[in-house]
Amino acid sequence: MIINSIIFLSLCVAAFYLLVFLSSYHPKRDQEEALFSPSDAPILNKSNPLNVMTWNIQFMAGRGYHFWFEPLDDSGPDERPGRENIFKTIQDVAAIIKNEAPDIVLLQEVDDGAKRTDYEDQLQALLKLLPENYSSHASCFYWKTRFLPHPKVMGSTGMKLSIISKYKIERATRHSLPLVPKNWIVQQLGIKRALLETQLPCSDDTKLVVMNTHLEAFSQGYDTLQRQVEQIKEKLLTLDKESMPWVIGGDFNLLPSGQYEQLDEESRQEFQAKSELKLLYKNFSVLPSAQQLAEDKKAWLTYSANNPAIKQPDRTLDYLIHSHSLSCQKATVNQIDGFNCSDHAPLSAEFRFTSEA
Repeated sequence: MIINSIIFLSLCVAAFYLLVFLSSYHPKRDQEEALFSPSDAPILNKSNPLNVMTWNIQFMAGRGYHFWFEPLDDSGPDERPGRENIFKTIQDVAAIIKNEAPDIVLLQEVDDGAKRTDYEDQLQALLKLLPENYSSHASCFYWKTRFLPHPKVMGSTGMKLSIISKYKIERATRHSLPLVPKNWIVQQLGIKRALLETQLPCSDDTKLVVMNTHLEAFSQGYDTLQRQVEQIKEKLLTLDKESMPWVIGGDFNLLPSGQYEQLDEESRQEFQAKSELKLLYKNFSVLPSAQQLAEDKKAWLTYSANNPAIKQPDRTLDYLIHSHSLSCQKATVNQIDGFNCSDHAPLSAEFRFTSEA
């Protein structure tokens, strides 16, 4: 009788672990991703300026919410955005992109198949509202479960990094980033951070590498962000050794030097006193630059918390980093329009290819 009970219990435990495994996403360390780029899509010409935008669109939720996962104790009152807000936000995001007309758009937190946003493919919904010349795009998932048994979710998740381009894309690769070393079940069902790499052919038979990422936001007490930044640094150094021009953007969830001291005590718990971002500032050209931040730090704030206790934008989390083959002509953060759509504002920059390219 005892033996039968042990066997039954063992089978139940095995079935549970199998269910968790089958419900979750298991990307390879490096894997090719599907891309959509018409055969007649224009080829990038290095003699022309290149405009790039990066934006965390907060799964098109809009503003006016304080979501359950945002406080460190998961105490936010809102479980999901309203359908009418999602519809309006997609319209507003499309309007901002059309108005600024970047050549390449890097988007983070793009939902696809998630219960919280009615299972909609938000990239496709956005593309329908953009001009036809935004015809090339690639994406990769970094959160994907058939069923997440969290009381505030109890359904599927699906969240992507997406790159939209006016120019032809010929390759897309997902690179896995280090995970927070939590228990096996949490790792299976949780967010799996990634770097999305695309290659754009140029008219001189070279290529431009464009990358998009969203680094860890929930890693207090671990060195996960340090390891993620180090992996990205090695990737960028390798591209430099190969003489490949590149640009990477995204939500790095990291502060520039000097901002940690300006945050309130509760907000400081999310960051290290010495930012891991210094590795990238030390080795590469980062926007905003240290000089730009010193001249006008408020102009480069890209995050405005949903927390009603925080009334104003108070930190920079989003960056564009580029190789020496690209020279930045100008850069801006669209705080006025952007913060009406998301807790992040879009960072945009105009580049020129240098003679090194």
